[in-house]
Amino acid sequence: MSSKKTKLLLHPTRSKIIRILANNEMTTSEIMSVLPDIPQATLYRNIKLLWENNIITVVKEVTIRGTIEKTYTLKKGAGKLSEVEIENISAKELMDIISSFISIIYSDLDTYINNENSNFDFTELLIEQKSIFLNREELVELKKQLLNVIKQYANKNHKGRQLFHVTQFLIPDVILTNEDKDLG
Repeated sequence: MSSKKTKLLLHPTRSKIIRILANNEMTTSEIMSVLPDIPQATLYRNIKLLWENNIITVVKEVTIRGTIEKTYTLKKGAGKLSEVEIENISAKELMDIISSFISIIYSDLDTYINNENSNFDFTELLIEQKSIFLNREELVELKKQLLNVIKQYANKNHKGRQLFHVTQFLIPDVILTNEDKDLG
């Protein structure tokens, strides 16, 4: 796996930009308005890094008072690791990725809950964990349905909407199924 790509994707600021652009086409000014906690110079530097590494792409350029304003979006498939990259990672690399990912989630929660500009409302959070038994076919169907639900609400029009981060984990347990246990 490319550690350079992993570092690009899992950096907290770049991760926020990637998530914002996953379903949107936005200018740097629009990104700044959605991510006001990121200093302007930091935002510009990270957008440049993502563009130079083909993670985001320019979909439109408009000249405004002699300055070119670019509209960006996430390049298709670039905001995540490919199946080949995932298949070739070690257990330690996977745990490092998960650790970074969880740190990003923690940062999002901390920003929402502790930010003086936030109007914290616990009813806007959904934090829940369930344990369910699935066979292989049910697992495939559940993953498909979860992705379809998110896709249904992912939209290109961010105006008039509040940004929410949706995080999903499906973690297999190590316990054996009833069929695998020797009950005799």
